[in-house]
Amino acid sequence: METSVRSRATSEATTIAQAFRITAAERADDLAVRTRSGDVRLTWSELQAQVDALAGGLRLLGVERGRTVALMLCNRPEFHVADLAVVTAGGTPFSIYQTYTAEQIRYVVGDAGAHVVICEQAFLPVVQEAISELPAVEHVVLIDPPASGAPAGTTALSDVAGSNPDFDGAAAAAELDAEDVLTLI
Repeated sequence: METSVRSRATSEATTIAQAFRITAAERADDLAVRTRSGDVRLTWSELQAQVDALAGGLRLLGVERGRTVALMLCNRPEFHVADLAVVTAGGTPFSIYQTYTAEQIRYVVGDAGAHVVICEQAFLPVVQEAISELPAVEHVVLIDPPASGAPAGTTALSDVAGSNPDFDGAAAAAELDAEDVLTLI
């Protein structure tokens, strides 16, 4: 019976952001994300807290309905947090293949009209080369900056997440419509 109630509740959601929030509420203490090694384990409530903290910070960077955000990340927990945070903020995330050249990244990011790029330190040189000719890109958020701090022209994810404590993730998710674009592929 409990499974059918969960299924019915999430099927009543009209957006992924709403379905995520319903699932997080119903399964708060269940495991949502973990690394293969088990070093990182997030329950649904922990995942939602991280998503909301980042979504609020992304709103301060201008991420809202109709805005796109490029993600150049490996398969890691931060990918899921970033992807859901962009959606919660109202934006449209899209992934960049890790093997893309600067020219390919420039085309994809420019064509999508992204003004924010979220990436890993390993991809930063190629991202910086790509966006050097894309004045529309206003922010590069680095999920894993070196211990010395985020390099010039970037912002550490830890500085973005939680920077907007008044952000209401539930209200932001409620603003979304089933016709909003979820992702670009």
